[in-house]
Amino acid sequence: MSNRRFIIIFIPILIAVIVIDVWFIRKFIRKPIE
Repeated sequence: MSNRRFIIIFIPILIAVIVIDVWFIRKFIRKPIE
């Protein structure tokens, strides 16, 4: 079973999703709907 390959692919995607989610939250908090 190749768990390392799954982790190497999965972790960067997870980090990217978290970073994008936080960036969108900050953007919406800074600029409310005009």
